[in-house]
Amino acid sequence: MSQQDFDNFKRRLKEWKETHPEEYDLFEKEMNGRDAAGCPF
Repeated sequence: MSQQDFDNFKRRLKEWKETHPEEYDLFEKEMNGRDAAGCPF
């Protein structure tokens, strides 16, 4: 991934986060869970 691709990704993610706060909150809670069930790794 080039730096430009990465910068575009970060910009798009920030836009999504700002326009979909409820979905982002759910995503964040899932990823921060102690059991890591939301993480596919």
